[in-house]
Amino acid sequence: MTEFIEAPIVVAKDAIEATCSIMNAKDANLLRGIDSGKKKGFFFKTSDVAAVCDLMYGFRDLVNEVCLVVTKQGIKIGESACADNLFLFANFPSKHFTHFCCNPHTKEGSDGKKKGEGGWEDEEDEDKIVIALEPRKVHSLLGNNQQRDTMVWLYDENKPDNLTILRYPHENGSSENRYELKLLHLTETGFRAPRETIDYMLVLNSATMTKIVNGLTSFSHEFDNDWVTIECSQDKVQFSMTNGCLISHAIFTLITKSGESEPVKFKRSRTKDVQNTSDDDFEIGVEEPVISRKYRLVHLNQLLKCFSITRNGILLYIFKDYPIIFEIKIGGLGELRAALLFKAEDEEGGDDGDKMEN
Repeated sequence: MTEFIEAPIVVAKDAIEATCSIMNAKDANLLRGIDSGKKKGFFFKTSDVAAVCDLMYGFRDLVNEVCLVVTKQGIKIGESACADNLFLFANFPSKHFTHFCCNPHTKEGSDGKKKGEGGWEDEEDEDKIVIALEPRKVHSLLGNNQQRDTMVWLYDENKPDNLTILRYPHENGSSENRYELKLLHLTETGFRAPRETIDYMLVLNSATMTKIVNGLTSFSHEFDNDWVTIECSQDKVQFSMTNGCLISHAIFTLITKSGESEPVKFKRSRTKDVQNTSDDDFEIGVEEPVISRKYRLVHLNQLLKCFSITRNGILLYIFKDYPIIFEIKIGGLGELRAALLFKAEDEEGGDDGDKMEN
C-alpha cells in the first residue's frame, strides 16, 4: 500500500518570526501584537527601499506633506498640488510587500454594530489608519540605500505621533539603522477619481516626454503665454505652443502608426476606476475623436520633476472631458498617477484664462 506523506507547509507566521528574530525585543513584540490583532497599528516589510525613496523624492517638490491611508488591502495616497490643478493618486497593494499587516481601530455605531453589519456607514468608508508625514524628511532618511537593503515600517496607534523605520543593510540583522519619524497632525483630503471611459491610451518613453517638455520650455520666452496644446488623434500626438500666428509656433509631433521611431501605441481594454485600476482596465472609445486641450507649461514642468523618478515608460490616458492622466510604476510596489486639469473654453470658443475645468 502506498503511503502519502503531506509535505510541511511554511506558513506566514514563520516568516513573521524570521523578521522578529532580527529586531529588538520591544519592536518584535509590537510586530507580533499587530499581526495577532492584539495591538492597533500597522507594519510592512519590503526590500524595494529604492521605490519608497523614489516616491518621496517625486513628492517632495510638489507637496510639503502627504497622507498615507493604510488599510488591510494596502496603502493609498491622494494629494493635490499646483494650486489644485494637479491631483496625485498612488496605490500600493498589500500583496506587493514582503510582509504587510494593518490592524486599525474597529469603529462601532451607537447600536454596537460594526460598519457593514447595520449599514450605518457607507461600505467604502472602511476601517483605516491615516498618517501624515513630510516626504522631504523621509527621502533624506532613506536616500543612502543599497540594492540589498531591507526596510520595516512600524506604527503603534498608542504612540500616534511617531513612525518607526528600521533599515537592515544586506538583508540581515547584523546591523540596524533606526529612525523615529515625527508625524504630522493632518486629515486625508478624501477625494476619489471617478469612473471614466478614456478615448486614447498612449505609451511613450520617459526620455521622450522629458525632451518635449524641456524643448517647449526653451522656446517659452518667445511666447506671451505658457499654455501648451496637446492634440491627440489616431495617427499622432502633438505638443505645441503658439502666439496665434504662423510665425510663432513650437511643435513636437509623435507619430503613432506602427513601425515608426517613437514607441507610442494604443491599447483596448475595460472600464474601471481611474484611481485604483491597472493599465489593463480602461476602455478605449470607438469613435477615435481628435482631442485638443491646453495645459500650463509650468504644471507640466512640475509634473516632470515628480515623474523623473521612473526608469520605465510613462502612460498617458487622454479623455475628451476629463483631465489628462499620467502614470508611472513605483518599483514593484504599485503605481503613481497624476491628473492634470486643462484650460476651459467659453461658449463662443474663446479662451478663458482664469477658468480651469476638471
